[in-house]
Amino acid sequence: MSRKKGREQAFIFLFQNSFTKENIDEIIESAKMAEDIQVEDFAVILFSGVVKNREKIRFYIEKNIKGWKLSRISRVAMAIMEISTYEMLYEESVPVEISINEAVELAKKYGNKEESAYVNGVLGAINKEIEQEKSGSAY
Repeated sequence: MSRKKGREQAFIFLFQNSFTKENIDEIIESAKMAEDIQVEDFAVILFSGVVKNREKIRFYIEKNIKGWKLSRISRVAMAIMEISTYEMLYEESVPVEISINEAVELAKKYGNKEESAYVNGVLGAINKEIEQEKSGSAY
């Protein structure tokens, strides 16, 4: 199966989690039962990785939203940015450009035009910060 499909499933799980606060297993199980779908392994990796590392992920997002508070970010944009930020931090097999592009595509599909541009800008800033940290240079 594809990582693209896995990202979309992970987005849906995170979006649902933002409303219900169900645990990972409950959300995945209810998705399987409700829609008779096969949950992608990559979706489970992303979803559980974001939940497990949410504090660090949101630290990067909050630091790069410039003039906004986390509470003002839509649940759609937040879930999408959490997935991409997780990938940048923990999934070395995923090229950053692909992660950001997929995030923008999800934002276009589930959000609006302005949101996709915003997601792109924030994720670009997060990527720059992570790259600078890795290289040891300050910005």
